Amino acid sequence: MNGETSGTLTRDELYELVWSHPMSQLSRRYAISDVGLAKVRKRHAVPYPPRGYWAKVRNGKSVRKPPLLKIDDPSLQNVRLGNKPIPSRDVDSPTREKPRREPVPVPDTLDHPHPLVERTLKHLSRSRPNEEGLVAPKVERCLAVQVAPDSVDRAARLLDALVKAAEARGFKIAPGDEGSPRTWISIAEERFSLTLTETIERRERLESFFHSIRKYDRVPTGRLVFRVEGGPTSGQRRQWADGQKRLETRLGSILAGVANAAEASRLWREENDRREKRRQEEERRRREAERAKREEEARVVDFDRKQARWEQAERIRSFAAAVRRNAELQNGPIPPHGELQRSLDWALARADRLDPLNADRDDRWPPPTGMVVWIDGRENGSWPYGGGYGGTPIAPPPLSAEADPEGVRSTVPADDDRNA
Repeated sequence: MNGETSGTLTRDELYELVWSHPMSQLSRRYAISDVGLAKVRKRHAVPYPPRGYWAKVRNGKSVRKPPLLKIDDPSLQNVRLGNKPIPSRDVDSPTREKPRREPVPVPDTLDHPHPLVERTLKHLSRSRPNEEGLVAPKVERCLAVQVAPDSVDRAARLLDALVKAAEARGFKIAPGDEGSPRTWISIAEERFSLTLTETIERRERLESFFHSIRKYDRVPTGRLVFRVEGGPTSGQRRQWADGQKRLETRLGSILAGVANAAEASRLWREENDRREKRRQEEERRRREAERAKREEEARVVDFDRKQARWEQAERIRSFAAAVRRNAELQNGPIPPHGELQRSLDWALARADRLDPLNADRDDRWPPPTGMVVWIDGRENGSWPYGGGYGGTPIAPPPLSAEADPEGVRSTVPADDDRNA
């Protein structure tokens, strides 16, 4: 199907899916609950087969398939099933293989048990029942099982058949080494814990007809339960118990359920990785935008300051020229070593120090190649001396991520009256 690797479907593709596969199959395939899939279908206005539709299909009866009506909202044309990407049949992954549900035979007697089962059975036989009448191995490197003594043989045969069938399918079975018994079952990079327990029920204990206080005993029922724990749980079955069908006939379904859980876990983990990469990229862009904004603000401040200093320098030069013309009109040529000439020289020198267009200045405008913005070494662009301008004229090296990963640099000319 188109769009499988991107995690989206079109409405037409979803329409074909819901009319070609039962809801239960689609929910397992795309790792989403039946309720969640129904909400997606309803939100995108995709019709769904009515009750009894699939029974009619199996019996060869004619059925009516309503057309997919057009909708005007373009945002509803693409469908995303939950937060999990849609699996692609083209990608080679151990968890993508369709789970096999072949029956797993359970022998009537335990012959040539698996080493893990043999070790577990050995320690089960040495354990004493707890207050609920259940025994469990007390040492590590054993499988996780807790049953009544009468159920030990059956539990060992179930575990032996399950472990051998799992390994035959390429699963890895390993005991825990965390200080307590545990069964780890792994498919590719996905790992789950598997436990086999016996259910307990509460039974009233009759001590005397005249006793007004009821007392209860907790006793084993003989019904065994396999539980799978770990990974995301949305829409995945994690428990199989004795019921109308005993566990001996359901080991194939258990292994298929573990494979489905592994696929859901892989998809969830990959989506989390993609989400984290997107978050990091967004964070990088945000930081880059902030950096560009700070640099622009610093350049504006730097430009405005230099413009003000240039205007001040021009006013000083104009005033000095006016003083010279007025003095010459009144008294003739100005003596070269007189007081007035020294004052005019000082004024013109001050104008040169202020002028950012002076070729002798390091902070001239526009900045030469290799000079970047630095607001007195502060990221927020604040200036010392009560809001005035300060610092020493510098020509810093070109900006680089290694040299200045966060700050924004610029030349900051010295205040003329302070550093002249």
